[in-house]
Amino acid sequence: MQRAADKLIDTNGRAKLSLITYSKDAEEIIHKKTAAEFKTALTQTDIHGGTTCNYLKAETYKALSMVRNGTYFDDVQDKDGKTIPRGKFVVVLTDGISFDRKSNMAEALSKTKEQIELLRGSHGGIKYITLHFDVTQPGDTRLGNVEIDAYDPVTRLSLTESDPLPALMLSLSKYICEKKDVPVSCNNTLDIVYIMDRSKSINVKDIKFVKQFFIDLTEKLMSAAPDTNIGAISYFGQIIHEFKLGEFKTKEEVIEAIGLIPEKTGKYTHTNYALERARTHKDYFGIARGKEPDGIRNRKEFGDVIVLSTDGRTWLRYGGKNEHVTPTQGKLNVKAGIQQVIIGLPNANDLKDGIIEWEKVQPNPNLIFNLQTEDYTPESFKKLLTITSEISATACSATKNELVVG
Repeated sequence: MQRAADKLIDTNGRAKLSLITYSKDAEEIIHKKTAAEFKTALTQTDIHGGTTCNYLKAETYKALSMVRNGTYFDDVQDKDGKTIPRGKFVVVLTDGISFDRKSNMAEALSKTKEQIELLRGSHGGIKYITLHFDVTQPGDTRLGNVEIDAYDPVTRLSLTESDPLPALMLSLSKYICEKKDVPVSCNNTLDIVYIMDRSKSINVKDIKFVKQFFIDLTEKLMSAAPDTNIGAISYFGQIIHEFKLGEFKTKEEVIEAIGLIPEKTGKYTHTNYALERARTHKDYFGIARGKEPDGIRNRKEFGDVIVLSTDGRTWLRYGGKNEHVTPTQGKLNVKAGIQQVIIGLPNANDLKDGIIEWEKVQPNPNLIFNLQTEDYTPESFKKLLTITSEISATACSATKNELVVG
């Protein structure tokens, strides 16, 4: 729940989260809070089960009724009194078996199904996401999937998966920056620069993964918005111009150019210079010394985005490890209206402190994807394709440095 709250934090507190637990009775643990407040409240909350008779019950229908009769999904109005459209979700963590005693399980299932439908039709329409865990007790004769099927969830997740969070965020991301929720001027077209760390602290296999990820990301972004312009830089102790922003007009041409990026690594890690080059050089965003974009390659009407893959350890040719120069360039990019998405790569020596640099470059945790925290494979990058909606959302908010969550 804390990690999901992290992903939903935005500067205006648009996303609201609540927490209800239940056994014999339903209990509100956290009432409607912003994602940031919710995350803090979770750390102060003691949630646990128990072995008394009351804790051995699961009256799910009472929790669903509490949601339906509460103020969790009350409409929010804008300054003109118009209702702001919002995605409304109930995420249910359950084994799919409601009961208060073994002799009336069929009755409990019927009550739960009734409350599922009543809640679904309330508050302008509620969508369900189920997070299912399998618990088998002696004497259990009913499978939980019967009850879970009744939710007809938009996303059905299992705690037996290695990490259900990416799939959860993919489901929620469909309600980020929807066209019906945002001004007509918002669209998914971007000017975007890929920056790839090719220093010796990155394994060659990871560079291969990154290249394939950029290819897959290009496929998704340019299929949704063919006018998207993409450029690419790679670096180690040198900054390498791979191809100019908008140099190639079709996704096939961009994908071919990404495939030609070398995979050889080199000494030093000049992340700071790569970020600066993307911001200031005429072949990319062309925003020099605080001036307006030159308009040659950086189109003023579209959001500017950098997708940076790095292990977060800037190492200069003269001076060695430096914790300050890259955050300085990151802040200048933010000031220039450039949104930055960070793909945090594993370090070849298994150092895991990249998050220190990443958070200074990009304070919004929604836009940092830390692969130093897991054993990662090509499948990890497939999961990362869930960020497509988050990157596209920056088209509506790149100059505000926030995600639009509705």
